[in-house]
Amino acid sequence: MSRLFEVIVDDETIIEPSTGRQFRIVFDITLDFGGAASYAEINIYNITNDTAQKAFKKGSIIGFKAGYVDNIDFIFKGSIVNIFREREGASIVTRIIARSHTETLTNINQTLGKNAKLTAIIKACADGMGYPLVIKESDFSNAQNYPRGYVLNGDPRVYMDELSKANNFDYVITNGRLIVTPKNAVRDGDLFVVSRYTGMEGIPIITEIGVDVNVRLNPKINIGGRFKVESEFASFNFSNIYFQDVPAQAGKGVYKIQRLTHSGDSWGDNWSSTISGFKF
Repeated sequence: MSRLFEVIVDDETIIEPSTGRQFRIVFDITLDFGGAASYAEINIYNITNDTAQKAFKKGSIIGFKAGYVDNIDFIFKGSIVNIFREREGASIVTRIIARSHTETLTNINQTLGKNAKLTAIIKACADGMGYPLVIKESDFSNAQNYPRGYVLNGDPRVYMDELSKANNFDYVITNGRLIVTPKNAVRDGDLFVVSRYTGMEGIPIITEIGVDVNVRLNPKINIGGRFKVESEFASFNFSNIYFQDVPAQAGKGVYKIQRLTHSGDSWGDNWSSTISGFKF
């Protein structure tokens, strides 16, 4: 199955959908509720300095698509933070460092009235950051209102950090959207079954808090979504294994995708997604 990637900067295609024979590209992309942002390092080999300078500029929005001929989509969209030109043996590497959010240019200044709903406050923060909001309001139907209202005057990301801790929800900025889910809930969408029939690579690693598993790179896996692992074998990484009674059902059940990494080398073997999940 042919692997594909595409590079887009400020809505202009820089590298057309390619199998990687013309360009070598190596990438590592991380989406993490714990970090509230997505990060990308994209290394492009042997493009000229003139091409690199014209195509990539700090502050530009870079989009990166990857997958296969029958399944390619965005796995990252964000702002270029740094660009380096480095030598690796005989090759010249253009190293692009990007993150999913831009710096807040203006602080939010908004007051929500008495009995303000949590979802309304989150929506105001999303608007302040300039991102469409992906949230399921029914998940927050039991959230406490703010009887005295809520004043937003400053960096909306600071307020999102405070709100997430106080109200026990996760959020992450990815692919130009703000994704919000309660810690005990998942995004809408189909259950992703990880097995040897769906591209599982190696065997899953089971821990006290969740499971880590590698699969063939799949851009349709969504952070905050649901998955379960079907594998005859697994590796168990529990602390104090001599003193713990590891349950027979360890690793079974449905997990929430808490962290998702995509990595690949268009000239190498690696073209994978790593899913880290927790029970919810």
